[in-house]
Amino acid sequence: MSKTIRSELTLEREVLSSRFIAVLSPCLTPEDFDRTINEVSERYPKAAHYCYGARIGAIEKMGDDGEPSHSAGLQILSALRYRDLDYVSLIVVRYFGGTKLGLPRLTRTYREAAEDIIESAELYEQYEGIRVEMAVEYNALEPIRYAAKTMGFEIENTLYEEKILLTCSGDARIMERFLEKRLPEEITSTKSVTLLRRIDHDSSK
Repeated sequence: MSKTIRSELTLEREVLSSRFIAVLSPCLTPEDFDRTINEVSERYPKAAHYCYGARIGAIEKMGDDGEPSHSAGLQILSALRYRDLDYVSLIVVRYFGGTKLGLPRLTRTYREAAEDIIESAELYEQYEGIRVEMAVEYNALEPIRYAAKTMGFEIENTLYEEKILLTCSGDARIMERFLEKRLPEEITSTKSVTLLRRIDHDSSK
């Protein structure tokens, strides 16, 4: 199962007076990637290079932006592949400090910049789930809360009207078992969705 992130993260390092600024961002579509690289270019103007890797479902992108071929973009993309990150972009901005690093050190620096920011990020596993909207009587709320706690699904929203309107989501198999115990007239809609579950780094390697 692939992994992703929920929020942008930035990490900076300096090597022989050159600044390397890694920006790891959620990226759901190619258009998101275009917007992100434009925003990063505006945020860090007049840099020497804006190198990148991105994975967006079946689409992969990489670019060296003037650095030697495969010294930057491939290193970044390979780090995303290795950690099985999807729907993310990773841009490494370089401000040249006046001293050339040499190809081996340059390649290693881009690879380490990518690895370090991934290691620092909160990663989430993507899994198939079901989101359910319900309208239930007030006396059903506590049993549903208990079911959520014991079965392991989430109550996302609660709206108190003539009936209580609930939105619940969780693993498809768990939600199917939960729905078997509810009255059909309580269910207003069900939808298959991709959900995120936070994972620790030990299990993500």
